[in-house]
Amino acid sequence: LLAFLRRMDARARSAATVEEQVKIQEVMLAAFDRALVPGLDETLRVQMTQQKAGLLRGLASVAPDRHEATYLSLLEQLRSDPNPQVALFAVAGSIEFRLVQFRRQPDDTTFEALEREMLALVRTPGIGADIVQPIQMIVQDMFQIGERERGRRLLSTLAPVLIDSRNEDLRSVGNAFLDQLHMAQLDFDQARSAVFDDVPGAPERLVELTGQLLTERKPTPFLVEAALDAALVCEVTHRYEQAKAIYALVERLAGATDDTLAQTMAGNAARKADVRLNLIGKPLPLTGKLISGGDFDWSRYRGKVVLVAFWASSWGNSLGEFTTMVDLHQKYRDLGFEVVGVNVDDNVVVARQLLRNNPVTWENVVTDNPDRVGLDSPMAQQVGLAAAPFNLLVDRDGNIVEMHLYRFRDELERRVGTLLGVDPSLLPADPGPPGARQEGAAPADGEGAGEAPAEAAPTDPPTGTDDGMSRRVPKTEPRPEPSGWHWISVRSDGSQDPAVQDDQAEEDSTNPYLAPADASTDELVDFLLDLEDKPRSLLNRSGLVEAVVDAADRILADPAARPAHRRIAALEKLGALHRAAVDDDELQERLVAALDSVAAVDDPKVSDEVAFLRLEDETLAADESLDLAARVALLEKLKNFFTDRKLETRHLRLASASIAVVNDLSGDDPKQVAAEREVWFAAFGELFAKSKDRQLVAYGKRIAGDGASGAAAAGPAVGTPIEIAGTTHDGLPFDPAPYRGKVVVVDFWATWCGPCRKELPNVLQTHAELADRGFDVIGVSIDQDAEALTNFLAEEPLPWVTLAGAEAQQTAQTLGVRAIPTMMLLDREGKLVATAHRIGELRGEIDRLLAE
Repeated sequence: LLAFLRRMDARARSAATVEEQVKIQEVMLAAFDRALVPGLDETLRVQMTQQKAGLLRGLASVAPDRHEATYLSLLEQLRSDPNPQVALFAVAGSIEFRLVQFRRQPDDTTFEALEREMLALVRTPGIGADIVQPIQMIVQDMFQIGERERGRRLLSTLAPVLIDSRNEDLRSVGNAFLDQLHMAQLDFDQARSAVFDDVPGAPERLVELTGQLLTERKPTPFLVEAALDAALVCEVTHRYEQAKAIYALVERLAGATDDTLAQTMAGNAARKADVRLNLIGKPLPLTGKLISGGDFDWSRYRGKVVLVAFWASSWGNSLGEFTTMVDLHQKYRDLGFEVVGVNVDDNVVVARQLLRNNPVTWENVVTDNPDRVGLDSPMAQQVGLAAAPFNLLVDRDGNIVEMHLYRFRDELERRVGTLLGVDPSLLPADPGPPGARQEGAAPADGEGAGEAPAEAAPTDPPTGTDDGMSRRVPKTEPRPEPSGWHWISVRSDGSQDPAVQDDQAEEDSTNPYLAPADASTDELVDFLLDLEDKPRSLLNRSGLVEAVVDAADRILADPAARPAHRRIAALEKLGALHRAAVDDDELQERLVAALDSVAAVDDPKVSDEVAFLRLEDETLAADESLDLAARVALLEKLKNFFTDRKLETRHLRLASASIAVVNDLSGDDPKQVAAEREVWFAAFGELFAKSKDRQLVAYGKRIAGDGASGAAAAGPAVGTPIEIAGTTHDGLPFDPAPYRGKVVVVDFWATWCGPCRKELPNVLQTHAELADRGFDVIGVSIDQDAEALTNFLAEEPLPWVTLAGAEAQQTAQTLGVRAIPTMMLLDREGKLVATAHRIGELRGEIDRLLAE
């Protein structure tokens, strides 16, 4: 039946018409009913039930007269399913359907049905963070489709229920809903839109509402971000006085709160805005070098109108602005208009690639300081850059006359025309082909480097081309080189001439992630908080770990640092080292040493973190040599710790190490030892299952023997044939044929398991020594985070097959695997010979089997 369903699903996907697809899916529906029989494996039943519901959902959308009632009936039936996962799935499906109904017919009846379903969902016992996003999206959808009053009603209805939840994530959403309700009651988003729409009095009204936003309710980071967005709206629409007023309000009101994050957000935004909002009327000095080795001579732009455009490939709308700038550059460059691009990517190689694929007609420059890149670069700091794209219009005297023109093509062209003394409407619409070299054009990047500039008007350029690119830089009387920014010009073709290679080699020898050497303590705190938004795969890079540690140490060394900043520094330093220590024993030693370096920080959160990490290190160091009394004392300490804490993802390694201590319990009476282990398994399993981390919850249920009994709970007996089936981590079906006739160790493990990672080198060594004698390993990962497993295997490829996913987890459960690592030794006939938690314990049996 399963094979039949897969074939029919493939046919449905390739159906030529909707009618044909519906007929095929109706056949599939009947097959699902035949397959869902009593006694079906629970994991498979859940999966197939959800697939059946998904199939019916699709049928109900295209053939509602035949299937809508059946779909609703199934959802109602599944709401009382004994499996909480299925019941929650049914409630979520009902909400989705009610939303469709409301969109189809937005009246009180359909809205109240949707509201009831959402309340039922948030009141469901045991719900977790996985429902947060759907709830937020539905509420947001109400405002987006113009149902403001009903959106407010949902916020006011759901917020109190969420705030009363035991789940921290749901409480956080509840508080955010109250913030959003506060904004909705003030019509804050409409007030921001009114500024964009040039409604008379709108900027002044937005300033007034910002004050209400932050005084009538505590200034949380959510509200501070909304207020800062209001300030930016005024700024980009050139209502600078109102922007200054809002930034000042935010800094004053958020600064008075006890929310450190809100304070930091407001303070950093206000400091950068103060720089930006005082740029107009001031000169803009630029100095630097061409990427080909020559000097970038800003004086050659003297007498020109220049648009200085800050951009980054990571900001998608930057590329969209290129089209406008190319058009204007082509249209006005012969009249004295130029563009200089300023790239603020963290990695210049990315910028080169983008320019290679999207050539432009002007020079692009980047900072030449590898220690300060992106928004932390000197060039970004000196203009108060908060985001890209951002541009500055410079007149013929080198003074900034306007900024934030990237949103307004007509205004940009009007201002350029005014500065050039021309009427844009009188110019021809077609400026000619992009990149065409014009009479009097300056040399392209690198052409004529080192030549003396002309005394007066631009001279004819030297012959040659720059891959079809025209970069026109006027040659005029040189000025003394001003102090200020330092640049390297970026060739749009990304070619790697010797100068580029030398620069790249120099860049590779430094750490580009380090915070600026002259950064203040406040700036270093902002640097650390910004890094929290980076993906984990990036945070584990050695350069970033070192950057976090460096920034934290500099904050801790500042005697004037505020207590809140010292707390942030200590926690960020320990967090960075802890994440990286999972993969690196040397970093574990550095982590332990770091505990002493933060001991002087008088803060309960820091003290709690230090206690956790010291206990984790003690547990990781425990081995089979630890005597029974010390082992039991350690287990009691661990039990007390887990009882008193809200367990999170970061506690996974300690949890697995704790079970390793249980596994090493020993004694003269095997039955008594087994009974003692069961007591600890049950105790720790119950504590882990209360965590909000789904992997730790699953691990807790596994070691507690949740759902297992009899032989399954104890594991298979020696001599039992072991069947391994499932899917490999790269999505291929596992083929057992190559393992027939071999001696095999089946290694059950996970990337987050500290003892597993500790034992892995021993498994690798055994495999390397014995693989040519008929020995092999099959890995079975119980990771629920597929991305974490993929990243680990990409960085540390294993010379054996690794099974993963739901089937792998089911295999572990079927074979009674509770603690990991667990290693099952199979003989040449595939029968179980022995089970252990370290491969060294199996080595004697492995050698014996290979010798037979």
